[in-house]
Amino acid sequence: GLLENTIVVWGGEFGRTPVGELRKPTGRDHHVSAYTMWVAGGGFKPGISYGATDELGFGAVENPVHVHDLQATILHQLGIDHEQLTFRFRHHRAYLALCLAGVTLLLATAALLAYFVEDYTPLLEAGIHNLGQWAPVCFILGAALLCVCFVPQGVLSIAGGVLFGLGPGLLYVFLSECVSASLSFFIGRHFLRKKVKQWIKNHPRLGMFDRAAPDKRLRLMFLMRLAPANFSLLNYVCAVSDVRLWRFLVALVGVLPGNLCTVYAGDVAKHVSRLAGGNEDKGSMHYVLMIGGLFIAILTLSLIAKMAYRMVKEDVPPDLESTTTN
Repeated sequence: GLLENTIVVWGGEFGRTPVGELRKPTGRDHHVSAYTMWVAGGGFKPGISYGATDELGFGAVENPVHVHDLQATILHQLGIDHEQLTFRFRHHRAYLALCLAGVTLLLATAALLAYFVEDYTPLLEAGIHNLGQWAPVCFILGAALLCVCFVPQGVLSIAGGVLFGLGPGLLYVFLSECVSASLSFFIGRHFLRKKVKQWIKNHPRLGMFDRAAPDKRLRLMFLMRLAPANFSLLNYVCAVSDVRLWRFLVALVGVLPGNLCTVYAGDVAKHVSRLAGGNEDKGSMHYVLMIGGLFIAILTLSLIAKMAYRMVKEDVPPDLESTTTN
């Protein structure tokens, strides 16, 4: 009959919570974590039930189906390849222009910063020289404590490049992050657990590590470091999850590409500062290559971060995104 060449889909854009809620007006709110849809006709095998929710109907616990997969299945039954209907919402030329504008703005900011702090650069270098071998120790411990207090890690990385240059700066910044991450892990797990748990409750996506399969947690943490996510916040979120400490520390290597860019930016700013103050002149080509290298590093980092974000979305447990059982 008609159902042989017709597909009937019963469903909606979201479900409803399985429990009543005390609000004005009292009722059941929108719920995207799990809901049911059914299809008939068009070659679908009748009498099949696929997937299941928990006993309350709050989350998908067995064979969750993402709405993308449901749409692809319906299109397949209609004889349409869903991959041929994929269109990029952001043109690559516009994306490249945006990257160029961002890099230009960053370089201009670094140049202005270097111009205004040029008078203080010799004082900083003299201070580091006077501290001798204690200078790296002071920086590592100071940066670690500041990062625990949510001072942006990128700012500290740029400072490391200004103070110590690219090679030593990259090493000292990474060591400071290891110390900071360990301190945050200890503080979050033993002293701020309730506070961080409240953050996660208010922002459910932060609880992705507990909801991920144990064998995917290391990969997920590594990708979040590459993405990159807020370094300090991520430390505390991992601290209250079931993540093991050694996995947490191993995943820290994911911060290195970002560190390379920010430390290099600080090193470039230092050399531009010296050039602006008349204390250095290594020829135009030296500075062109230096700035060009920074541009390439930032562009590469943006591509890595974009790929990491896509992979994170693939690893996010289904109950953090719109899922359906049918």
